[in-house]
Amino acid sequence: MSVNSVLIDEINEFRDKVIENSSDRNIVNFKLNNVDVDEENRLLINNCEVTRRVLNKILSFLRIKNQFLKYKKELDKGDWKIIRDILLQANQKMEFYGVKVNQNEKEIIWDLFKKNIDIRDSSDLDINKYFDSLISSLYQTDIEFVKKNFEFDNDKNEVIIELLEKNISVDIFENNKDIWKPGIHLNWSMLNLGVMPFFERLMCSNGMIVNEYGFKTNIQRKNFNTDKIEREIISTILNTHEKHGELIKENCNHLNKSNLSVREFLEFKKFISKRNESKEYNMILGNVFNEEEIYKNYGTDLKEKSDKWLSTANSGRNAFDFLNDLTYLNSHDFINKDHKADLGVQISNLFFKKAFDLEDVAEFKDFRVQKVY
Repeated sequence: MSVNSVLIDEINEFRDKVIENSSDRNIVNFKLNNVDVDEENRLLINNCEVTRRVLNKILSFLRIKNQFLKYKKELDKGDWKIIRDILLQANQKMEFYGVKVNQNEKEIIWDLFKKNIDIRDSSDLDINKYFDSLISSLYQTDIEFVKKNFEFDNDKNEVIIELLEKNISVDIFENNKDIWKPGIHLNWSMLNLGVMPFFERLMCSNGMIVNEYGFKTNIQRKNFNTDKIEREIISTILNTHEKHGELIKENCNHLNKSNLSVREFLEFKKFISKRNESKEYNMILGNVFNEEEIYKNYGTDLKEKSDKWLSTANSGRNAFDFLNDLTYLNSHDFINKDHKADLGVQISNLFFKKAFDLEDVAEFKDFRVQKVY
């Protein structure tokens, strides 16, 4: 009997609901010459109406603007036929898979995909088949998982599953105040699979639960076949600890490549200063939060500067080094035990920070374009 028997039952129950909600979706094959525009200016495929998504995709594949259809009203039938025939001739080899559904007692083409992808038969577009890979991997692993979140996005035809490891949690500062629990996020549709490791953070100081996600792995069917997607799902479950090791490594590399802005640096200084009523943190404020180098390089009073200016100024503090300084302070006797939990949350927030102020900022170039008139 699998350690995940209860979870597998829950997944099978969820799968039944997904199948019920997507049972009206059928795959049809068509070519571009099956596409037409009726007298009401609606795009039709084999006399079936299409969704806005399908319309936009076809226009994109043909590299024509969204306003193109309105010209049908402005042209006589002869001119319109010439344009239509030219487009069909230029793209006569273009073939599609269409997803046909029944809505309001009529058939419409709900989505489509170009036939330049590796699909052996229409069953490859069945989103339910990937449940088998997930369940198979849960039978194989000794790691016990529990349900975090199951969703089915009917509009995107996308399955979303989030699982937590039941018996593993990390009390990051060993004070029962900021607990990390590892989890796996999976989402898949007809042609795509997304995988993300994450940590569920329980901040016991305020009861808040936050999901901190790693970088997402996207596999698209235009590049990989169904077998590749199924193997990736199985690998994700069986090698979940490696995924979380990668998440920690990614975040450390991100910190190591980033500097704090003066604004970000002063926010941490303010956090310590507000708790320094008894002057117990004077040494820390004088050493870790010394502003002398900032004044030396900018030669200005920071109190007079706007938040915008502060967010574009370099503090000279590498984010990874700064994280290590704060962690050292919090894990020794420098920080009052009444403040350790709150500082621990701030340190975790820094570790999982998605973007720093000084990231993705253009280098200043001193030039001026002369006025035209």
